[in-house]
Amino acid sequence: MGLFNKVMASIGIGAARVDTILDEIDVRPGDELTGKVKILGGNVEQRIDDLYLYIMTKYEKEVDDKKVNINEKIQLVNIPVSKDIQPQEEIEIPFSFILNEKTPISSSKSPVWIHTGLDIKKAIDPKDNDGLQVKPHPYLQIVMEALDELGFKIRKIKNEYSHLSRKFSFMQELELRPTREFRNELDELEILYSIHDNYLELIIEIDRKAKGLAGIFAEAIDIDETKGRLQITKEELNKGVDYTTATIRDAIKNNI
Repeated sequence: MGLFNKVMASIGIGAARVDTILDEIDVRPGDELTGKVKILGGNVEQRIDDLYLYIMTKYEKEVDDKKVNINEKIQLVNIPVSKDIQPQEEIEIPFSFILNEKTPISSSKSPVWIHTGLDIKKAIDPKDNDGLQVKPHPYLQIVMEALDELGFKIRKIKNEYSHLSRKFSFMQELELRPTREFRNELDELEILYSIHDNYLELIIEIDRKAKGLAGIFAEAIDIDETKGRLQITKEELNKGVDYTTATIRDAIKNNI
């Protein structure tokens, strides 16, 4: 019976189980993420070497003219365990780490979750997934408040494959519609952003409204869009939302 149980545990039946409990799921990049991992032993004794926590998200990429979603690892936290867990034994392992400052905002199109697993020799590793509600990085929060001041409302937040990213395979994109100041000039504003230690970089794509025959022609052949780059330093962001609002307003007007 013991050998049978070991064989079954090796394929995941009657093996140890893992459950991650987070102290707080609403977090911002750069925050401390804390919690504990509960491990429940299975039907046989098993050797656990490591506990690993991955911060995960997904991004969209075009492959053979089709949009596909691809999972991306944002961060890895490895916790050595080196313990034999007995049948039905329960243990708890606390954890604490700083969430990567480049973690994207959570949305329906770009979920963020913590993937937990155990390294068990000669067995399928038990796994657990827990969602996170990631709010904007403090730098980006100021930019989003400035965009709101300008009357831009978010249509969609998504992660898209990008060769411009310096760390991951994607960049997060904000799609916004104008409702006040720029509603007569723009159809849409798209912003890709990148967080750095001392500044925030924005790639701004402006989709102008079609005006007259020339504008309709430009829209038909996709030349009604312009792109620009904007870097806002930490010192400038610390000057507040009004300063950032003026900076973004000028950047848009210079590209209309």
